[in-house]
Order: sequence, then C-alpha cells, then structure tokens
Amino acid sequence: MIYPGSVRSAVPTVILALLLSALPAGAAPRPITDAGFTYYVLSLYWLPTLCLESPADDECQGLRRSGFVVHGLRPSLDYNSPVNCGGSDVLSGELIDRMKDLIPTRGLLQREWTEHGTCSGLAPDEFFATLRQAYAGVNIPTLGDGVHELQLTTRQVTNSFTSRDPGLPLQAVAVTCSDHAARLQEVRICLSKTLASTYCTGEMIRSACRSVSVYLPSMTNSPPTAAP
Repeated sequence: MIYPGSVRSAVPTVILALLLSALPAGAAPRPITDAGFTYYVLSLYWLPTLCLESPADDECQGLRRSGFVVHGLRPSLDYNSPVNCGGSDVLSGELIDRMKDLIPTRGLLQREWTEHGTCSGLAPDEFFATLRQAYAGVNIPTLGDGVHELQLTTRQVTNSFTSRDPGLPLQAVAVTCSDHAARLQEVRICLSKTLASTYCTGEMIRSACRSVSVYLPSMTNSPPTAAP
C-alpha cells in the first residue's frame, strides 16, 4: 500500500472541444467536455469489506493486500452524475502496466475508463495521470493492524483523514457503508477540477453512511483468494 504525502498540486485542466467515439448500437453520440461535471470524487475502497462481500472481484485475487485501495475517480454533479459517456478507446499495454500499482488488472482499468474516464473530457493518459495525482494528494491513514476487526464511528474514520491533512475539511470527506452490516465500504474525497479539496454536495452526501458506527473487517476474515 502506498502512503503518499498530502501536498496537492494543480494540474492543467484539459478541455477537449469534441470527443466523438463509437457507441453501442442505438446510443446517440454526444460531445464530451469537462463542462459536464462540477468536481471529482476520489473513491477509496476498504479492501477487506470488498473481499468479504465480493470475493470474486479482481482486486481480491492473488497476493493479499489490506487497507484502502483506489476504487476510481468520478466526474460528479450534485445529482445524476454522468457515467458511460461514450468512447471506444482500448487502453494501451503501456498504460495498463504503468497503473498496476493502483489498479491491478486490465479489466478494472478498462471499466474505470469506460464508466468514469469517458466523462472527464480527458484522453486516457490524461485521465489516469489525474487519478494518480489525486491519489498522491491524499494522506491515507492506516486503520487498525490488519488482523483484528474494528468498530469506529464514521466521524473517527473521517477524522483519520482530515487530521493528517490540515487542508482537507470534514465536508470534503464522505464515508459509505454496507446497508446490511454497516461495514465500511468507501471513503470518498471531493476534489475540484484542479484537485484542491472541495465540499461534497448532493448525491455524495445523500449516499453517505447513515449508521453512527461502522465495522472494519480484517483481511483475515475474508475468504481465501487464489494464488497469482
């Protein structure tokens, strides 16, 4: 797991005048520009929950990892954020290799591009460079020892991020949990288009965990995974 520093440096906003790509049959092409969203959401998944609830997912195969892992970078609006904005790009092997430390498989990387990257107004290389810079700008905490299950309040989870980064306000962090068992699922960091922290709004607030406390499963509670 990488624990980057907390310095956020702005990236130039690249605006593409028009990005038309082949879409599935019956879908109308539309221009894609970064005017189609207001801010980014960096999603960090608590891997032990993912592997407990969805052990067949790509992130859970092979060598064990624990803690927070990148789940994606979402161009977001207050409501009805865009997804699957169109694009037939097949990601290059060089890009896939470069991103393996954050997104370990081709399938995951392609899905991230199709669902979210195509709505950013950026080319694939630019989008994933932005994702990496967003990730590097968050000082990710270690929660627990990786062996024992924890129970924390959602405020404690939020504070674990904001206490490590004075420039990250509480209102820029949203915590989500499983409906069934209130297990910690995601920590979402709301960022402007220049990757400065910004307040979460709309659907990010609406989707936040309603439970006062969340459970953090340990990786040892997850089903065994296959060898690489």
